[in-house]
Amino acid sequence: MGKLADYLYADEATMVNHLLANIDWSPQRGAAISAQAVTLVEDLRAQKRKMGELEVFMQQYSLSTREGLALMSLAEALLRIPDKQT
Repeated sequence: MGKLADYLYADEATMVNHLLANIDWSPQRGAAISAQAVTLVEDLRAQKRKMGELEVFMQQYSLSTREGLALMSLAEALLRIPDKQT
């Protein structure tokens, strides 16, 4: 394999098929990875964490509300205003 940049515009399906054909993927490895994934998801689901301010804000003003859409439009408009750096 070459540098990462050599694959920047490579066809995705071709690259995936190449990687799948050359990977060492035994049934035991697949089972171990599945078990680890299940453990990770279960651990994450078991963690009770307090929602942060941003999550509370986004829940209150989600994109399904008129206010949320207005805030998103405003944020996008502000990103389009050029400044000295851009």
